Amino acid sequence: MSVPVPLLLSVLSIHVVSALTLLCVEAATLQVMTALRASRDPESAGDILRSMRLAVTLTRIAPLLLVLSGLALGWMTGTFKAPWLIVSMMATVLIPTLAHTVEMPRLERLSQALPSAAALAEFQTDKAMVLSARARFATIIWIFLLMLGKPALLPCLAIGAAVYGLILLPALGRKMGVAAAA
Repeated sequence: MSVPVPLLLSVLSIHVVSALTLLCVEAATLQVMTALRASRDPESAGDILRSMRLAVTLTRIAPLLLVLSGLALGWMTGTFKAPWLIVSMMATVLIPTLAHTVEMPRLERLSQALPSAAALAEFQTDKAMVLSARARFATIIWIFLLMLGKPALLPCLAIGAAVYGLILLPALGRKMGVAAAA
């Protein structure tokens, strides 16, 4: 299949910009979550939550553009059936899924409960938030490694297991350590 170079470059540009946007949104989200967990009072937590509005919108748009442009590039270049491409697309869907099923409901509950100091304290000790943020971060790293190496299916899965293990196990270990100490 012959695809005009300007079209291919345009779709590639959309793909790269959406990937960079997603990376920036994830980095900003990690910073905001850290700031919320360190927040000393409900008023500053409310300010931090209000600053997240743009990031929430971008967590919906960037992964969608990334997947759609990736599908288009896969189709245009004939790599649509490559295991690394399919796995990375599925992994990309995990990012907004975690954001919207784990994090957004908790952030919304916190936003509605503020200025309650008890609600802030409960949020700050919520392990699901930590694990979700770490899983999203691990997913970004995994996708990046898949894009670089373009491995076969089993190495794709092994890389994912290694990345998730390195990033999630420390948080799980702390969670188990806290439970064992209690």
